[in-house]
Amino acid sequence: MGKFEGILLVSDIDATLFNREHHVSEENAQAIEYFKSEGGLFSVASGRMRDAVGNYLNELKINAPAIIHNGAKIYDFENNVTLYEKSIEEERKNVIRRVYETQPQFGLEIYADEHIYVLRECFETERLKSKNYDVTYYMPHEVWDKPWTKVLIIGHEKELDRFEEIYRNEYDTGYAVRSGKRYLDMVANGVSKGNGVKRIAEYFNINRENIYAVGDNMNDLEMIQYSGHGFAVKNGVEALKQAADAVVPSNDESVIAYIIDKIKNV
Repeated sequence: MGKFEGILLVSDIDATLFNREHHVSEENAQAIEYFKSEGGLFSVASGRMRDAVGNYLNELKINAPAIIHNGAKIYDFENNVTLYEKSIEEERKNVIRRVYETQPQFGLEIYADEHIYVLRECFETERLKSKNYDVTYYMPHEVWDKPWTKVLIIGHEKELDRFEEIYRNEYDTGYAVRSGKRYLDMVANGVSKGNGVKRIAEYFNINRENIYAVGDNMNDLEMIQYSGHGFAVKNGVEALKQAADAVVPSNDESVIAYIIDKIKNV
């Protein structure tokens, strides 16, 4: 029996597993391989879409299904199958119509069937043009009738900070979470990275006290709260660090290797 048998380690990707160069450090990569060789299950939980995770599988080195779209989908890359998916409630599409009509300063992106539909372009839209994603730079009318996995409301940090409270009080009582300084993510109610971790743990019959999770932003909150051992990286937002069991080294300090070393010595 391996030293890490029955242990699940889940990491956020951006600004956690990835360093500032958007890569997995060699120290992290070696530690993950050691963790898996001793029976551990390693996965990621991200706001990214399927292809934005799948394109990095060689670096991520996961051996368990991935939590994507902030928990709206759990995807088994080994077998190319969706294990879980929940779409945004139909009535909440009217929230996005209203944001579009009343808040012209914000970009809006609709994620449906792993395709991105740009309802309104903004300063961040250019990032999509350098990626190998399926993107339509306008919103065909029929997309309003499709199931939506996620919506991104995109703005400059201070503008989005001001709007977030208004959004929650006046626009939408459903679940939405900041995944970064410039992103407010709308997903279905009941969706979170925390619930995604719970589903994976149940799938592999792993006890909650044997779950380790680490992240940097507020979309990681439920995940670190649910896990038996929830960590926030040093470069994470203050509210997450306050909620975590412990603050661990930054994403530029091979934090996954640090955590695996801690697990090894428990």
